[in-house]
Amino acid sequence: MPRQKKCRKIENPPIYDGFKPIGISSRHLDFIHLHLEEYEAFRLADYENLKHEAGAIRMNISRPTFTRIYNSARKKIAQSFIEGKMILFAGGNNDIDQQWYKCNDCNEVFKLENESEKQCTTCESMNIENLKENLENWQEEQAAIKKEKELVTCVACGYELRTNKKNYSCPQCGNRMQIEKTDSEYKKIAIPVEVGHLCPHFGGAKYFDIYDIKNNQIIKQETIKAPKHEPGILPKWLGSLNITDVLAGGMGQRAIKLLEHNNIAAHTGLTVDTIENIINKFLEGNLEISFNKCSNNTNSHSCDKH
Repeated sequence: MPRQKKCRKIENPPIYDGFKPIGISSRHLDFIHLHLEEYEAFRLADYENLKHEAGAIRMNISRPTFTRIYNSARKKIAQSFIEGKMILFAGGNNDIDQQWYKCNDCNEVFKLENESEKQCTTCESMNIENLKENLENWQEEQAAIKKEKELVTCVACGYELRTNKKNYSCPQCGNRMQIEKTDSEYKKIAIPVEVGHLCPHFGGAKYFDIYDIKNNQIIKQETIKAPKHEPGILPKWLGSLNITDVLAGGMGQRAIKLLEHNNIAAHTGLTVDTIENIINKFLEGNLEISFNKCSNNTNSHSCDKH
C-alpha cells in the first residue's frame, strides 16, 4: 500500500489569484496552476531566504520533499516567463493552518481574531471568502474526479479496462485504448448568477453556481467567484474546472467558440429566472430558450470579448 502524503502546511496564502504577462491578450494565454505548497516553498526559500531544512520544518515536511516542491515551483515560474503563460494559484495537497480570509473588494488577505465578526479588517466589507474552505472544496472536487473511472476498449484487440488514466495503452497488445462509455451519465453545469437569479450577461457575472449531476440527480452544488474579467478568461477558467455545460442568457460568438474549444456545451438565450428553476428545467429537458441576446459579433459589443 503506498504511503500517504503528508499535508503541507501553508502559513501565508497568496494575496492575489495569480499573474499574467503584459502585452498578450488573455484569450491567447494558457494557464499554469501553481499549487499553494509550491507558492509557500518558493516564498520561504526565495523571499524569506530560508535554507531548505528550515523551510521543510515550517511546512511540516521532509527536506527532500521541500526541495522537490521548490524545484517544481521554480520550473513553473520559468515556464511562465519564457512561454508567456498565466500563473494561477490553486489547490494542492496542503492545509492552511488558520482561518484566512480574502476581501473581494480591496484584495486584502487577513486572519480574524473573532470568527463572529466576518468582515474585512481593512475596508470593513462583508464581501469576503474563506480561503481554507476554498482549498477544501478544491481538494474534494479533485478527489471526486480521480474516483470517476471510465470503460476503455483497445482499438486493436478489444480488451476492456476501467481506468481514470488518459491515453492508456492496452496491457495485452500495447495499442491505443479509447473511451467506450462511463459508468453513469455525469455532467458538471456552470450558471452565471446574480442575487439568486441568472445573470443575463455571461461575461458580466461575478459568481457562478456549479452543479455536479449524476444520473440526472444533483450530487453537489457550490458557488464559485469568477476570476477578474479579461477577454477569453472565462472559457479557459471553466475548462480548468472540468465544466461540461454552461447555461447562460447572452453570450458572444467568440465566447461560444472558446467554450467549444474547451469541450464545453453552451446553452444560450435563457430568460432570467431563479437558478433553482433553471437547473430543474435543465434536468427535466424543458429549458426555455428564446434567442442569444449577445449574439452581436461587432468589435464594440463588450459581451463578445469574454
